[in-house]
Amino acid sequence: MMKVSQSNTDYKEKLKNLYKFNEILLRNSPTAIVVSNADTSINYINPAFEKLTGFNSSETLGVKAPYPWWDNNEKSELMKIFSKMISGEQPKAEFSYRSRTGKKLKVIISCSIFKENSKVRYHIANIVDVTKERRKEKKLEYSSFHDSLTGIYNRAFFNEEIKRLSKSRLYPVSIIIGDINSLKLINDVFGHDKGDLLLKKTAKIIKKSCRNEDIVSRWGGDEFSIILPKTGKETAEKIILRIKELCKLETIKSLPISISLGSATFETEKQNIKNIIKEAEEKMYDAKLMESEHVTNLIIGEIEDLLISKNIESKKHINRLMEMAKKTASLINLKKSETDNLEFLCKFHDLGKITIPESIIMKADKLLDKEYKIIKKNPVAGSRIIESSPKIAHISELILSYHERWDGKGYPRGLKGKKIPFLSRLFSIINSYDTMTSHDVLYKEPKTKEEAIEELKSCAGTQFDPALVDEFIKAI
Repeated sequence: MMKVSQSNTDYKEKLKNLYKFNEILLRNSPTAIVVSNADTSINYINPAFEKLTGFNSSETLGVKAPYPWWDNNEKSELMKIFSKMISGEQPKAEFSYRSRTGKKLKVIISCSIFKENSKVRYHIANIVDVTKERRKEKKLEYSSFHDSLTGIYNRAFFNEEIKRLSKSRLYPVSIIIGDINSLKLINDVFGHDKGDLLLKKTAKIIKKSCRNEDIVSRWGGDEFSIILPKTGKETAEKIILRIKELCKLETIKSLPISISLGSATFETEKQNIKNIIKEAEEKMYDAKLMESEHVTNLIIGEIEDLLISKNIESKKHINRLMEMAKKTASLINLKKSETDNLEFLCKFHDLGKITIPESIIMKADKLLDKEYKIIKKNPVAGSRIIESSPKIAHISELILSYHERWDGKGYPRGLKGKKIPFLSRLFSIINSYDTMTSHDVLYKEPKTKEEAIEELKSCAGTQFDPALVDEFIKAI
């Protein structure tokens, strides 16, 4: 009898120790654990679960599914998944939780079933928090299909949607392709901040003009695309008109918002979607030929104002240059096109100074070597900017060359003699004369007309084309 009693005592002691051991494991487990009874009522939650959700033992014991930490918006769907888990059909699944404070959580639950005499006694759920991982995945997925600047879809998403829609039965599908007018010119002259703002505003206008089911994408640097499911030609044209009307109501500090648009319609699965996109592009380019010049003219006007507002040019200086240019052009019988180009050169010769700090441009003292090197970038920068404007791109070579010298010691390319464009040689003389005689130059006394003429003569054959110096002197 003594041996049996001792054996029972040892067994009870082992059970007691095992219970304590399990309790220590559960309490100290970094994984959230929930034990529920066969009827889904909560039997036990560990501290890790309390920390994860904010719900404590006293308020959860006895609570049956659906549980208060399940996301309200997904409770019916979660209940279906939960039923499969407790039946053993689906031992693992992802759930959407809401903490007591309302924080969204994503968790993966692994469910084990404990049975006694073939009957379910407990369900043991191990819960792992994967919220951060899902956020990273969602962010990565978003960035892979969205344009980071405008927030709308990108070309990769456009391509995916085209594949999907070409296999669907959502005919007709219309495609609109758009291209912002003069974005490069705005970037070069007014800065990329203005260009970025233009892109954002244009994207917002397009989104506002479309329906929720339409797919608006940034197709390239200055291009947008729109996919219009179940939309015919007439509706697509109405959307184009709507976009254009909204663009007219918006500006960015006097700069116009203008986008050229073209559309085409995919009506049956027999058509080639690439041909439809190409047709929309071609129509867009046709529209661009009609519209871009007007926009460029408006921007050129803003550039003239900018040069004056930044103290790079003065109206008086430009007017004097223009007057002398016309007199000289008339004397030497320049063609009208050449006279026009010379006048453009009078207006935009120092355009590159927009990119140079005002502190250097307005400096009265002698420039340091490093500052002079910056100033010498003016013709290159101006030439590059002008190339962005179709209307006056042809004078880019003239702007690039007007600091060249007859003797080859000028910049930026060291051109010599008649290798320097004719109008650049002529303008160099006109500009130098006005700089010498002008009262606009604050840091030196102006020369008289006679003194300036003597200076031009002394530099003829070195800095200036000698024949053109003679012609200019006759003109003034």
